[in-house]
Amino acid sequence: MTNLIKTGSDAPPTRILITGVAVLAILIGGYVALMITGHDPTGLIAAIVTILGVLGVGIHQETRIQEQNKTLMKIDRQTNGVLDQRIIEGTTVAVHKVLADAGITTITDANIVHAATEAIDEVVPTV
Repeated sequence: MTNLIKTGSDAPPTRILITGVAVLAILIGGYVALMITGHDPTGLIAAIVTILGVLGVGIHQETRIQEQNKTLMKIDRQTNGVLDQRIIEGTTVAVHKVLADAGITTITDANIVHAATEAIDEVVPTV
């Protein structure tokens, strides 16, 4: 069964909860006042249902936005990390291949620049 009471970072923002409780208290107070004075509370009940529905949607929307932001941050970190690692691995393989094809066994800065240039020329077509 799903836990209906959320706590920690999954809970709706406190300001929304406080606003909801305050509005509910005011509406209940109005209902009680209408009942005591003998007036028809039908219009107030319709307003209560509408306002509580809007508050419920607002809380749900805020919670969904927080969940989406967490998911997007997770995807962003995974994608960037994976792509960075793939680029490093691909570049390393390409540089070593070019150096091996050229018969270069000693790795120096000049050799790496030469190999990187050759690897880029293989991958990126000349326009």
